[in-house]
Amino acid sequence: MDILEQAAQVLHEEAQAIEQLITTLDQSFVNAVNMILACKGRVVCTGMGKSGHIGRKIAATLASTGTPALFMHPGEGVHGDLGMITEDDVVLAFSNSGETGEIIGILPSLRRIGAKLICVVGKPESTLAKNSRAQTLRRRRLHAGTVERLDRHSVRARALYAGQTQGADRQLRAVERQRDLPRNPLARSVRPRREPAGAAL
Repeated sequence: MDILEQAAQVLHEEAQAIEQLITTLDQSFVNAVNMILACKGRVVCTGMGKSGHIGRKIAATLASTGTPALFMHPGEGVHGDLGMITEDDVVLAFSNSGETGEIIGILPSLRRIGAKLICVVGKPESTLAKNSRAQTLRRRRLHAGTVERLDRHSVRARALYAGQTQGADRQLRAVERQRDLPRNPLARSVRPRREPAGAAL
């Protein structure tokens, strides 16, 4: 298999993984979008490793489209950064296993603060999912079919990464559309204020 064939195969498998996300849409997704829309504070994204990178990307996109958002590293959270979170905030936590120690470690503090918690998680029965008001993107469904068989090329890992990113992006698009961002005159002024050098999206 040459380079172009390999690249095409990777894109095909990632596209399959993203298409499977359609089957994960349920009331929990609606609840998560409504929580973000009703948020009076900020959306605080958090996650470790690659999930943390996705969290940073989502926080940046939210902020650029008019939803106050920031990223908090969960490891730093237990050393004082939890002070950034208030009861008006919504915490959007990313974890494949739902058992990431650094995130589980901040759950008691989030409960005391009173912030709402949404998780983007791979296991609905995990500790993180059980402690969340809404969960979205049950990534365990992406482990099936040809994606599983191509694990030796790390395609499954890339497909899961693509799936998690797109799963979070669908929340962003839903929030934007509910706020009527393209047509609302006030919303249209958001990007020039926050992106004076030009909109990136």
